[in-house]
Amino acid sequence: MPRTSVNRSSFNVSEAKSWSQRKDLPVSVAAARIVQAALREDVSVARLAELAAQDPAFALKILAFVNSPLCGMGRHIDDVLHAATLLGVRGLRNLGLSLVVSDLAGRTGTGPLLANCARRAVAARLLASALGERDVDVHFTVGLLLDSGLLLAARDFPELAVEIGSSPAAWRVTRERACGWLPHPEKGAELAASHGLSASIVHALRHHHDRDPPNDRLDAVAWLAERVAGVFEGGDLERHRNNAADAARALCVSEFALNQVLSQIPEQVTAFGEMLDREIGKQPGIDSLRERAQEELVRLNAQYESLVWSLEATIAKKEQLERELRSANERLERLASIDELTGLVNRRGLEQALRRDLARTDRDRSSLSVVMMDVDHFKKVNDNWGHQIGDAVLTQVGRLLLDSVRVSDVAGRYGGEEFLCLLPGTPIEGALVLAERLRLALPLQTVPGPEGSVSVTASFGVAAVRGPGCRNDATSLLHRADVCLYRAKQEGRNRVAWDTT
Repeated sequence: MPRTSVNRSSFNVSEAKSWSQRKDLPVSVAAARIVQAALREDVSVARLAELAAQDPAFALKILAFVNSPLCGMGRHIDDVLHAATLLGVRGLRNLGLSLVVSDLAGRTGTGPLLANCARRAVAARLLASALGERDVDVHFTVGLLLDSGLLLAARDFPELAVEIGSSPAAWRVTRERACGWLPHPEKGAELAASHGLSASIVHALRHHHDRDPPNDRLDAVAWLAERVAGVFEGGDLERHRNNAADAARALCVSEFALNQVLSQIPEQVTAFGEMLDREIGKQPGIDSLRERAQEELVRLNAQYESLVWSLEATIAKKEQLERELRSANERLERLASIDELTGLVNRRGLEQALRRDLARTDRDRSSLSVVMMDVDHFKKVNDNWGHQIGDAVLTQVGRLLLDSVRVSDVAGRYGGEEFLCLLPGTPIEGALVLAERLRLALPLQTVPGPEGSVSVTASFGVAAVRGPGCRNDATSLLHRADVCLYRAKQEGRNRVAWDTT
């Protein structure tokens, strides 16, 4: 059904109540529009009041908000435009955000989580006022969103989110991590960013559970509001009260000012729920909490401390297992690239290294040479002396290669009795020097056999490329080296042949 137009941006409460029966537009949608509009630098209160007047349900919320103890106007306001003017742009934005947060909480079972959000919003504004901050509304905004991450979690896990939200505030992040959830400071920061709130607000939300007090004033008030709100949550009143007092002293908030804030929070949180038409219950004051705490203190303290210690141990064990798994995977990756007999890089590792070195050669416009080496008459070694002696010969060849190449070079077993050396940054002249040195040194590397020392020779094929344009030349380069190796064998073995193209 289309909405009948409104000819003026100001109408009174009786008119709003009459119009609100229409309910064409959900309050949450109107609230989101108000929030987005209030973020514009050029927006006026009159424009926001006009938007609010387009939805009578939201207009009623404005009147409820401005007449509640949250605002403390001291007189009753019936005119929406007048009420909007008194609230100002940021006050209207806060009302819109309050309705967005209320909408996140749903209608059943999550009242305690909404009360937590309200408690932090009220605490932040009262603390900002005690600290002489001029813009208390922005602190209300931050406080309102401090625990909003748990409301988001409650959409999928309502009972568990409420249980976590009812535990001591300082332990909630640990419990969320143990559940595998993104902790609520991160979720709240993401929510704020998604609504276009400033980077400073997002930062304050993300860091309100930090161990040490922050330097930035917005961050600091949020950090203190978290600890002050925690006095009312989790059972151990005296401990949480002492923690709040320590935090207040760190920010130069007097004991008197802290007590004033604590005394005002319950009434204002109750008023917050009434203003939103949400059942969050009458909030107990410090004296009532103290009476309850005496009955429940020992049981709750032992229960939660044991739980948190257990969770922290579980998280630590999980993180240790993750580190061990990463280390094991790294070892497996290395083993998958190493030839077990010689300790050299295997064919798989050589191919990976060749792709890497070709990319670097292409980028640096440098040279890359390869030396392909095959042990001469190796089948005769196995036939005459057995595979054990043959393995010892290959091990000796591997040791010679490792001793002969540079740290930046890669020496590997390409397959059987065939070996390959990758020489990045080396033109073919340098590769020929290495190949000749290896050819002369290999016969001197003897292996004890049953009838005396066993030694071998080898044939070598050498090829090179130069960047740029060589990134995809792996197959061509190996083929040219293999052709040269074949020629060396054809010409009598125990010699070096090289590519001249």
